[in-house]
Amino acid sequence: MPNSIFQTLSLRKLSDGQLRTFSQLLVAEVKGATGVEPYLLKITSSLENALDLHEQALAHSSSDPYTAQTSSAGQLRERAFLSFRDGVAAKEHNINPDTEKTASALLSIIRIHGYSLNHLTQSEKTAVISLLVADLDKPEHSALVDKMGLRTELEDMRTCEAAYETVFAARVDNKAQNSTVPLLSPQRNIIIDDITEIANVVSRESRTSADKTVGGLVAKIDGIINSIVPTAKLRSTLAENAAKAESKPATSPAPAVSAS
Repeated sequence: MPNSIFQTLSLRKLSDGQLRTFSQLLVAEVKGATGVEPYLLKITSSLENALDLHEQALAHSSSDPYTAQTSSAGQLRERAFLSFRDGVAAKEHNINPDTEKTASALLSIIRIHGYSLNHLTQSEKTAVISLLVADLDKPEHSALVDKMGLRTELEDMRTCEAAYETVFAARVDNKAQNSTVPLLSPQRNIIIDDITEIANVVSRESRTSADKTVGGLVAKIDGIINSIVPTAKLRSTLAENAAKAESKPATSPAPAVSAS
């Protein structure tokens, strides 16, 4: 076993709530077991501490007004990006050769910087959109935008990106003023590292020890994993399906032309 943790459960794909529930159940089982080696108890104690700090970070994040504002601004800029991109892609197979050529040229520019924002960090999205807008501002490219009738969509993308950067800067300033509050991402990484180490220790013990306590702990950890896996897989599948749908180029129906 408990390499089953690695085989059936991707910890980094769990939501914060799922990761917290899994961690709490794991801590309870390890602390409730008898004859557990000191090192395993030490790691479990570290996991408990990381959970407490993670909870503090979550509480601060939920009360931080800039969290919701940043999320909203981020969603708006992505919608603006998609509106422009899909507006171009919709005419890629237009029956008018000139329109089709213009759309293809603009799509080439978009692909240089990034056709999809999926799986990108917020800073990477900022880079993609900012560089794309700057490229489209070049006279020869700006003319293509006007030719496609997408000036409004381009300006929306520019405005939404600027709004996001303004809110993000305010959020950074707010965090600097509350520097004693633990950060969410580092604590999440510590939680994952501690769980992984617990899995390694229990796995090693299960292979080298005939102690029934270890075997019982293995079975209980497997039970926790089995209770989490279905929900985690569903969450991952939904996210992957959404990503595939978002990254699929849009096309407009045209005679004798099949959508790619």
